[in-house]
Amino acid sequence: MLVKTIQGADSEDIAKYKELTSSGRFYEGLADALEERGYAGQLDRDSLKEMVFQVLFTRSGFSSPGKRTFRELFPTVDRIFAMYQKGDNSILPRFLQMIEAHLFLHVIGKRVHRELPEVPFFTVHDSLVVPEEYADQVQEIMHAELTRYVGVPPTLSRELWGEKVQAYQYP
Repeated sequence: MLVKTIQGADSEDIAKYKELTSSGRFYEGLADALEERGYAGQLDRDSLKEMVFQVLFTRSGFSSPGKRTFRELFPTVDRIFAMYQKGDNSILPRFLQMIEAHLFLHVIGKRVHRELPEVPFFTVHDSLVVPEEYADQVQEIMHAELTRYVGVPPTLSRELWGEKVQAYQYP
């Protein structure tokens, strides 16, 4: 059923979904679409993330402005997600987490270890934490592997941990 859905799909919405997610502009694209449709809710990043969580984590019959907009924008992607959610709405997020873990632990992590055995690293969800002097090399590996496995070049960003930790106000 999944293969038939993908084969019979208008690939335009899949291409748009891939472009927005790989460019790092998914939330902005969703906000633009909601705004065009006169959505009166909040369009800040946290509210948009909550909407996306509804798309990913709620049963296929659940309806909300964000979920309806997602369905209008990405009908094929929505049908694929609904197939995974049928009967158990926890399957899709677990499946996506498995893919993420496989890519970061078994693909990217193994390659970093093989090519840069002296580099200590930690995985944190969809990120690798490495000493700053190795960031360029590790980013090249991440870019190559994510492009190879996902099919589109990702937009990667960096964050210095010290800045975040120092900025945090402890109670």
